[in-house]
Amino acid sequence: MTVLENLMIAAPGVAGDSLVDLVRRPFEIVAGERETVHRAEEVLGIVGLSHLRDEYARNLSGGQKKLLELARALMAGPRLLLLDEPVAGVNPTLAQKILEVIENLRRDGLTIFLIEHDMDVVKACRTTSDEMRA
Repeated sequence: MTVLENLMIAAPGVAGDSLVDLVRRPFEIVAGERETVHRAEEVLGIVGLSHLRDEYARNLSGGQKKLLELARALMAGPRLLLLDEPVAGVNPTLAQKILEVIENLRRDGLTIFLIEHDMDVVKACRTTSDEMRA
């Protein structure tokens, strides 16, 4: 599936999941799909993957896949996000991008619970949080 399709299937409450809905409410399903595409494109912008919208997910790098996983989680509209080693095995450039996205989400009011064994990452997150409190 493409990056966009990956996000669309992660959206909660998508109409058209049943054959009955397809027959009884086709216009509602089309409108819902438009809303889902719009939300998915917003989330792709948040994580910086808009340019890969139509790329197959299997072609993404490891770091881009981590961003896609984060985007899929965001499609559900969470109030709390649990992240287990979000930058493990990712090149330093994409790791920094992932941490920036996480920090922006935190700044926007999303509660983040982060598990990370790389103490440099933990210190960077802590420093950013401390700076925000000051």
